[in-house]
Amino acid sequence: MVRFVILCLGRSGSSHLQSMLDSHHSIRCFGEIFSDRAPANGPGFIHSGYRDPAAYLEHLFRESDCQAVGFKLPPNSIKARPRSAELVDEDLEMRVIRLSRGNLLAQLVSRSLQRATRVSQSLHGSYGDTTVRIDPDWALRTLERMEVNERDLDALAEGHPCHRILYEELGDQSRLEDVQRFLDVRPEPLSSWFEKLRTQSLAETVENWDELVQRLRQTRFAHFAVEAP
Repeated sequence: MVRFVILCLGRSGSSHLQSMLDSHHSIRCFGEIFSDRAPANGPGFIHSGYRDPAAYLEHLFRESDCQAVGFKLPPNSIKARPRSAELVDEDLEMRVIRLSRGNLLAQLVSRSLQRATRVSQSLHGSYGDTTVRIDPDWALRTLERMEVNERDLDALAEGHPCHRILYEELGDQSRLEDVQRFLDVRPEPLSSWFEKLRTQSLAETVENWDELVQRLRQTRFAHFAVEAP
């Protein structure tokens, strides 16, 4: 059995990727099993009755008869259960799918839309024509924190077999086939429960877009303010 973990920040398309991988007949991909917000009707350490995260993870792996079994591990899950990161760090044979988003500003806007609408997935609704106002100084601080979180996940991935994929590549069939080969399964068409939530451009979504662009123009984040997915 291939064990794997998806290391990612929130709003990086991880639920979409999880859903697609889980649609493969030889892959079982769990969600954020170490999150304190794991749904009661699904796998989750907080509802499991287990006291030891290692024993719980071993239980999930052992109970599956799939060729590849994995789970999502974003920073909020690591914060809730620091032992979860140690389990990845200690298992050097565990494969890492390192998912990230090419445009951190688009990721920040997605977080703002989620807070404004309370919609986290397309199954729960849509953003519609919702717009958000983003404080430029707050955006700069948040982008800096996101960079730190990305580096921390990169450090956790070190020493493991690692495959990198971007949010922007999740619609590319050839890149999805690469992920499947990385997990030692035969590539097949994948399907997802989820659809993209934001349909408007960044400039249309952010009420003070020009102000935000102006603030970022003299920073290393300036390239994110160029319209992108």
